[in-house]
Amino acid sequence: MKHKGNIVFFMTPAYGHSLCVLPIIKRLVEKGYRVQCYITSEFQKLVEQCGAEYVSYSLDFENLVLKDVTANFYELMKALTTLNQEAYPLYLPVVEREQPDIILYDSMCAFAKNIAHRTQIPSVCMVATLAFNLPVFLFSHMFPSSVLLYLKNRKGIQKVIKDERHFRRQNSLPRFRMIDLFMNRAKTTIVLSPKEFQPFYRTFSKGVHFVGTTLKDKIAMFHEPQKEYEAYDLYISMGSVFTDNIKELKSLFLEEEGSKYSIIAVVGDQEIKTTHDNITLCKWVNQIDVIPHCRLFVNQGGLNSVYESIYFGIPQLCIPKQEEQRLDSRTVQKKKLGFFRKEFRREWLEAAWESKDNLEISRMQKILRQQDGTARAVELIEQAMERKNSG
Repeated sequence: MKHKGNIVFFMTPAYGHSLCVLPIIKRLVEKGYRVQCYITSEFQKLVEQCGAEYVSYSLDFENLVLKDVTANFYELMKALTTLNQEAYPLYLPVVEREQPDIILYDSMCAFAKNIAHRTQIPSVCMVATLAFNLPVFLFSHMFPSSVLLYLKNRKGIQKVIKDERHFRRQNSLPRFRMIDLFMNRAKTTIVLSPKEFQPFYRTFSKGVHFVGTTLKDKIAMFHEPQKEYEAYDLYISMGSVFTDNIKELKSLFLEEEGSKYSIIAVVGDQEIKTTHDNITLCKWVNQIDVIPHCRLFVNQGGLNSVYESIYFGIPQLCIPKQEEQRLDSRTVQKKKLGFFRKEFRREWLEAAWESKDNLEISRMQKILRQQDGTARAVELIEQAMERKNSG
């Protein structure tokens, strides 16, 4: 079968980064492109369901980037520079051999941007988080915590920067910038967020495109019509935040008099049980099917959860663990789409419940439902390929 073009996509194996780009991959395949997706095995089925080719990373990507490092910028910095230095020499010859028409890459994959620079193959950066630049960093509460982190880990950070700069000089790569830890911009950078939610969006260059979300298509892909959930007061899904708040959460599930709320909660592998009939504890749920049936969504501030809550018009209480989640959560509160708290406390849950009807969700909900981030992202990717062919 002859394809319209060959696309290589270097993905970050994290659900928050990957699920939102699957509709784009599927649309590209449907339009006749061959798409090779580099990711870890847990995402193989999802990639292949889109009609794309799954290619396993041949390095231990998860130990470099995920779970244990994303909550700390210093650990994240070490992990991402290590990933760049290990993945660049590994995948440069692969790309040189494949000679794709374009390279797509997640914003955390600096090695892919460097490979595109070296091979002169057009590239597009896909941003699954909010976009970062200097104004965002300075004026959205990230600067003070970053200064403290630098002072605490000054020698280690200086060594990481020195090693990364040396590596880039050796390979004739662009100079390392701290912002590259969060957003390795290409000539075309696609941010899967509406500009109306992005802090300081006017300060970004013209090559950064805020296309909106892919939520409509993601819902179509993952909705399970055969599964019907009951109505609940609270849906609680906070990922690793459970680790720090397990005692508080247990009190909510196990209090002797029983909870006054009907609750469905995702607890993963945590050993929590309840005897109350109005509380359902699950290892996993299909979130897009649960959210429409709840009255308040308690989440960790991940952007997928934030947007899904807004899309369905459901108030949310965000309790973030990571810096990017804190930015998301503060934005939610600033725009009166929900509430932000630094940790889980019963009194704060009560306050959110009492105030949830005072939020202003409808305008942003309308924006998310009207914008077609999938179509716009595909259009920009095709334009980038056309520039190569016309050149």
